[in-house]
Amino acid sequence: MYHDSNSKPWKLDKKWRIFTPKEWIEIFEDGINEPSNSRRNLSGWAEDRNYLVSPINGVLKYHRLGNQERNDPNIPFEMASLIVSDVSLTVNEVQYHDWIRLVEVITRYKTYIEVSHLRPMVPVSEDVSSWWRYAARAGLQQTKMCYRFLLGPNSSPMSSSLPA
Repeated sequence: MYHDSNSKPWKLDKKWRIFTPKEWIEIFEDGINEPSNSRRNLSGWAEDRNYLVSPINGVLKYHRLGNQERNDPNIPFEMASLIVSDVSLTVNEVQYHDWIRLVEVITRYKTYIEVSHLRPMVPVSEDVSSWWRYAARAGLQQTKMCYRFLLGPNSSPMSSSLPA
């Protein structure tokens, strides 16, 4: 599994499900067969690839039915199972900042959703006072939610039993 910071999105000529096995190999083989520190002769797909999770140890079991065993079309002809017992998690500084930004955006959106029902339907230039009321009510609602988080789900700021 990898996360390439500041890289351009892949441009595909067709949908993923139409790719041939040879095309899948071209895209992903460099990351599977080559050690992560070897950057020689990589395909265009694998340039600047930065891995997050890399397998360290695992067991792959593969079973293929022979021609005489292929009687029932409902039974798969090939079966594979992969058990990864150890993995390495490595995050570089750029990847870390990317994930922090993602969490910030999600938090900002969550805050927006929590107070969006209070937002006035008119522009600021038409009714400044309603926007000031919105700011005050949104701030109070956020503070109330903070108190609920600190005191517990069934508590209110007035009913808490804090020492005097």
